[in-house]
Order: sequence, then structure tokens, then C-alpha cells
Amino acid sequence: TMLAPDTGAGADFVLGPRLRFAAGPLAEAGVQYHALTDSSDTWRTPRLQSALSFALQNRPDAEFYRRSGVAVFLTTRPLDRLLVGAEYRLDDYASLATRDGVATLPQEDEIAFRNPAIDPGRIGSLVLRAEWSSSPVASARIDNVLRHTDLPLASEPARTGRLWLRSANTLELARPGLGGEQQFSFTRLVSDNTLVGNEGPFRGLRLRLRLAADWGATPPQKQETLGGWSALRGGAFNRYRGNLSALAAAEYRYRRIAVFVDAGGVRERVGWSGVLWGVGARLY
Repeated sequence: TMLAPDTGAGADFVLGPRLRFAAGPLAEAGVQYHALTDSSDTWRTPRLQSALSFALQNRPDAEFYRRSGVAVFLTTRPLDRLLVGAEYRLDDYASLATRDGVATLPQEDEIAFRNPAIDPGRIGSLVLRAEWSSSPVASARIDNVLRHTDLPLASEPARTGRLWLRSANTLELARPGLGGEQQFSFTRLVSDNTLVGNEGPFRGLRLRLRLAADWGATPPQKQETLGGWSALRGGAFNRYRGNLSALAAAEYRYRRIAVFVDAGGVRERVGWSGVLWGVGARLY
């Protein structure tokens, strides 16, 4: 159980049986009922980082909404490095109002960051996942309990050899025939690929390629965005929004100092944004 922010929405919880299997072709299976203060920005900003960013600069780098419903899921492991899963979801989405009183360090009378409204209603969808890793995937690492569609099912292992590669791919099919309302009919595809160097001349290197697209009657909470920390650094948070996005990031870290280059683009309503760049340094 996790407590939600003070939005009047109540507590967050996930309730239901979930089994993980240490061996064999079946990796996990479960049914859950949940009520969450959720965000589609989890792939770019962990919740703790979002809270600290909000307190320090009145910019949470995440847009929140309420998601409540049920999920039934099954994940298989046909190979020791491959996860293939399916999940049925039936969720009610609702907007979250911005609090009038905020506590941020810049100044006490600063206007609060406005959390945007979403398209409310019930969405029924089928989520298909395929995730490959260059190292064997143990069931204990399948820890995406909230079933975020933008995050891999399995966490990154602590020790992965000289080079570690992962490709996490998710296809979400939302249709009225799956229990949702008539206005929610869309398809969303995300492919997030990461290469990490841990030893030798590759130590400190991290490469990422993320491709995402959606088509159909996609609500704003499911559309593609770029901009903000971990998502085209140097661009304003969610500055670019559309139905197709591409992001490439390269970072090299030496001890506590890292340099990075980000490049990406979004196909917006007015057309393609062109190639957008971000170059800088980071202190860990």
C-alpha cells in the first residue's frame, strides 16, 4: 500500500494474488484490483524524483491522473533471456485537480504547477509485452507491480558482465469491445532499448533508443511527449506532444561526472518537429 499525494483522491493500493515461478516456462500470473495516482511519465521521472523536483523548483516533471480498475496478467519465459506476456486491463481514468496551497522553496506565493486535465472515462485494453535481455531474467526481477506500459517488466540486474543489452516492447490495444467506452479506440506501441557498459573500455557508457507511436482516438494521457530530464534533456518538460516520437541518448560516466548527448523528434499536429538536440553534463 502506498499513500497518494494530498489531492483528495484517497489512498493508492494494489490488491490481489500474484504468483512468480522460479523455474519453467511460466514466469508470473495474477489478478489485481487497484486504485492509483498514476502517470504516463514514469519512464522519464521516478515518483521520488518528481516530488523533489516539485519541492525545489515547482516542476514535478510528471502529469498525474487517477486510474482505478482491474488487471489480469500472464507472463511466460520461453527462453531464459526472453519474457512474453499478455494482460487484460479495465480502468476508469479521472483528472486530478491541482492543490491550491503548495510548499516550494523558490518562493511561498508562487503559483502552483497546473496538473493538466485528461479525457476521463473507462478504457478496456489488451497489453502485449516482449522483453529480451542479454542476461538471464530471474522471476524475482519481475517487479513492475503497477504494470506501467512504458516500463520494462524486469528491473536491471546488479551485475551484467562487460555489456548488457535489453529491448522492452509493449503493444497496447484499446477497443470498446474490451469493455471500454466507445470514444476510446486506439493502438499504442513502445520500444525501449538500452545498452550499458560495466567493465573494461565500455565502463560508464550508456546508450538508449526509444521509439513510440500511437494511432486512433488516443486520449491526451496516452499520447507521446518529449522534453524534460531523461526525455530529451535541455527541452522543457513535455514541450513536444504528438503521435510519434523517437529519442536517442548517449551518456558516458567517469566516477561522479557524466557527459551526454540527446537527440529526438516528435510528429506533432502541425508537422514533424525536426531533430532536437540536448548536450550537457551531469553530476551524480
